[in-house]
Amino acid sequence: MTPVARPDEGLNAAVAAELRAERAAKDLTTKELSALAGIPYASLRRYLGAERHIDVATVAALCGALGLEAGELVARASDRLERARRSDGDDVPTLGQRRRQRSYPILDDEAARDPHAVTDDE
Repeated sequence: MTPVARPDEGLNAAVAAELRAERAAKDLTTKELSALAGIPYASLRRYLGAERHIDVATVAALCGALGLEAGELVARASDRLERARRSDGDDVPTLGQRRRQRSYPILDDEAARDPHAVTDDE
């Protein structure tokens, strides 16, 4: 049996990144998405931060709240993961990488518009 990846790695991290991007594209706060999806705010923050594994029912609830098909979101996450694997880059950063990124101010406008950035909005 293959061990389950940490939540901040692999497909789970890529799904979390796509959910963050969709939330930002829809101009929703995490609290608003929490209410729309019927998921407790603290749990949603952990899902979006790739600190917790996202189950299928949760993906379905979040996709419903965001107005997209779960299959579409997972396909985009798979594409993101494949790009990261091909480039050996940090397209899907681990939690530790994101925490280090948060400790530095955003230095340019392009980074400020990045819908994939993790934010701690209220």
